[in-house]
Amino acid sequence: MNLCVSSYGPTLESPVQPVFGRCEYFLFVNPENMEFESVSNPHASASEDAGILSAKFVVGRDATAVITGRIGPYAEAGLNAANVDLMIVKRCPVREAVERFCRRSPDEISKESSEIHSKNLRGESQRHAGKDQGVKTSCQER
Repeated sequence: MNLCVSSYGPTLESPVQPVFGRCEYFLFVNPENMEFESVSNPHASASEDAGILSAKFVVGRDATAVITGRIGPYAEAGLNAANVDLMIVKRCPVREAVERFCRRSPDEISKESSEIHSKNLRGESQRHAGKDQGVKTSCQER
């Protein structure tokens, strides 16, 4: 499994950045041993379509899941089309977000995934109520 986390910095202790397409770094993390690679987001300063371009970049790096603070509907659709799982989190360190991803139960995954997908279809913004808001898989399932 190759998780991709949008981050303010290049380490596992860096906070998850609350944007996907224009985040400063992507951390590609193997949750089994927490080994990771930090990559500067080449589309962070794109004049347009940063989310879509970042989604293509992440898919091209073989990410199986994305953890971020917020994602636009077009970037989410691109990840969905490539079968990349998604988890929305409030601001926390990357390491903690990866651990949360791995602790998800199948019931939480199904319910939260449906909620975030239907909000994006209705054009609603993603609200952070102090907990994770969307997930499509967990580490235990892979």
